[in-house]
Amino acid sequence: MEKRGLAGIISMLLIIMIVLVSAVIIANIVLPMLRQAEKESGIDAFTTQLTVEESKIFVDGNAKISVKRNSGKANISEIKFLFEDEDGNTHSVGKKRIFQQHRKKELLK
Repeated sequence: MEKRGLAGIISMLLIIMIVLVSAVIIANIVLPMLRQAEKESGIDAFTTQLTVEESKIFVDGNAKISVKRNSGKANISEIKFLFEDEDGNTHSVGKKRIFQQHRKKELLK
């Protein structure tokens, strides 16, 4: 009778060990894949915030614009401004600058 009682306990311990080992193996496979997917699909790349802190238009047609980059991890290599004159014509001016996070840049037309 003692062997039968021990067999039940041993089989229960084996089942528990198999479940625990399976959980550890699955966690070591699935969790790194989820972390990698989270890094690749980060929403920060879509929420980069730029703020125009100061803009001046001079009589000769030039402009001075101060832009501050707030938060976000996107790489900004160029910024474009659209200017509209009195006749309704629009002019595009692009400046190739690297904007670092929480920095202010002055851009001239």
